Amino acid sequence: MNHDKIYEAFPMDVSTEDGKTDSSGFCLYLDRSLLAADGNQIEIFTDNKDSARIIGGLTL
Repeated sequence: MNHDKIYEAFPMDVSTEDGKTDSSGFCLYLDRSLLAADGNQIEIFTDNKDSARIIGGLTL
């Protein structure tokens, strides 16, 4: 987050649009006090042994 900190998301079941359950979801809760007042850059990484890869991102 903001090119400064890394937080771990945890596996979570999610509901799909057709009402089924998908067990491949992840969830991350961030306390508002961790967010900057003027915008936050969030990048989503996957980890594979020795390397990480950015798979998405958003600005809050």
